[in-house]
Amino acid sequence: MKLSSSIRLISGTAVLLASVGIVTACGGGSGSGNENEIGNISNVALPVFAGTVSTPKGIAEPLVTFKSPDGMISEAPVDESGRFQLPGTQSGDRYLMRADLGNGNYIYSFAYLSDSSNNRQNIHSYTDLVARTWFADQGQNIDSIFASGAGIENFAAREIISAIDINVQAIVSDVLQVYGLEDVVLSTAEYEATDIGIDRFLNENPVIIKDNRATIVVNDPNTNLQATAVDRVRLNTTFGEVDITPPTQPQNLRALGSSITDLNSESDTNTTIDEAIVLAWTTATDDIGVATYEVFRDDTLLDHTPFPLYRDSLVEPDTDYIYTVVTVDESGNRSIPSVQTSGRTLSSIDTTPPAVPSSATLNGNTESIQVFWRHNDISDLTRFEITRTSEDGILVREVTGLELNDITVASGTEYCYTIVAVDASNNRSESNPVECITTSGAAVDERTQALIPATVEMAQDSVSGPEDSIVSAYVSRVGDSSGEVSIDYVITAGTASAEEDFTASDGTLVWIDGDITAKQIDVSLLPDDLIEGPETFSIVLINSSADAVISNALTTVTIIDNN
Repeated sequence: MKLSSSIRLISGTAVLLASVGIVTACGGGSGSGNENEIGNISNVALPVFAGTVSTPKGIAEPLVTFKSPDGMISEAPVDESGRFQLPGTQSGDRYLMRADLGNGNYIYSFAYLSDSSNNRQNIHSYTDLVARTWFADQGQNIDSIFASGAGIENFAAREIISAIDINVQAIVSDVLQVYGLEDVVLSTAEYEATDIGIDRFLNENPVIIKDNRATIVVNDPNTNLQATAVDRVRLNTTFGEVDITPPTQPQNLRALGSSITDLNSESDTNTTIDEAIVLAWTTATDDIGVATYEVFRDDTLLDHTPFPLYRDSLVEPDTDYIYTVVTVDESGNRSIPSVQTSGRTLSSIDTTPPAVPSSATLNGNTESIQVFWRHNDISDLTRFEITRTSEDGILVREVTGLELNDITVASGTEYCYTIVAVDASNNRSESNPVECITTSGAAVDERTQALIPATVEMAQDSVSGPEDSIVSAYVSRVGDSSGEVSIDYVITAGTASAEEDFTASDGTLVWIDGDITAKQIDVSLLPDDLIEGPETFSIVLINSSADAVISNALTTVTIIDNN
């Protein structure tokens, strides 16, 4: 698939046809008086807006949808490397962008155009967290705002989004260093969706949003060790504000002597090749996010790491050392130190494997699988190795606690897990019995990438307006956008009476092939001289076309008395 040179504007009266970087026809809107309106074409160089869409699961449609503050919807194609381009227009310099993940799930990003020739704004789970945080702070649902045919009345200022973005990236700043990405800005850096560099980081450390809470699970690319940096933080937590709350104290700190050995095949003996003390502890939590852990040896700062495992090789034999660990959050707040733990190197080679972990318990949904298990003596262990098998192959992760949050799963797919306990000398237990689970949702059809059928739904549960006004309700089409879709709607009386309190007019809405524009239903609210309380009626969706599903079929309209 090649990047198309055309952009569709599917709302309002304007049509934009552009080659990359050069606008050949610009619409200023009906009656705008702009000299570059359709019919008076001039080649005007305008800034090109570009970015990359990145998600471990891929996107359901190779499109990015843009919504401007005035409600205009635009689309730009996404190429095989996840890149997209949208030439700047004279009618807008700010957008809310969306990519469709299928199954009714989307990721978002704010975009602000300047006079630069290379405006970049990517779309991935971190930009999605920033955008959803902003709308949650306003008490709004981002999906409803985007689906509505209305404009975005309270569009976020660039400075506010930038502040949230900086604090979100601060949470994973140490993890980025482990990936060799110290100086990148995730929201604006140039890259391709090829699972290397920035894209590899985004795929292995995505944000998970469920039930209006955000979780960031981070993974060490060198050891496969996994930790939780953000633990179910509410979306209305403002990452842009000053954070003064310290994170929790690290728990279950173990300081274990380690002897990594090499088996000599000729003499059948083990030779020590590395002696160290391995520290492991349970992941801490914070009201925003855990950024790193400071490791102290004998009250002196030894190092810092974003993962709850550290190998201290600068130790002497037959010497006791005292260790503590401190949690640090994204704003630099520090926890109280962990309980002190003493450790020393081993006096002899350890070749005894740990006991086998208990059988696993699995909980899953369309986006993730949680794996839980137990062990009779975690004090002698540094980590657990979890192996996942599926039709896609094998994935291995390691954790220092007794659970794994697997975020690299697809919907409608079976996954099986086994667990091995590992000690400080890399001795491994036998694996526990295999346990399997199938994630919810529809499996991806790799031929069409259509995850759910076309779905038609009311964008709002309720709307209201005063007497002697026009109230508007919006109907959205989501899911598969191929083919024509139609649906009927009826207006039914409640405490409000038709033709006395409102003008009833049933109708039919039609979306052509590829059209995802929200359709608008207008109802006139009639005036009267009565003093009365609020009255209601309903707009109901019925009789969808054969290939469309109705979801959220009803919007309640409330008439407010203005006498």
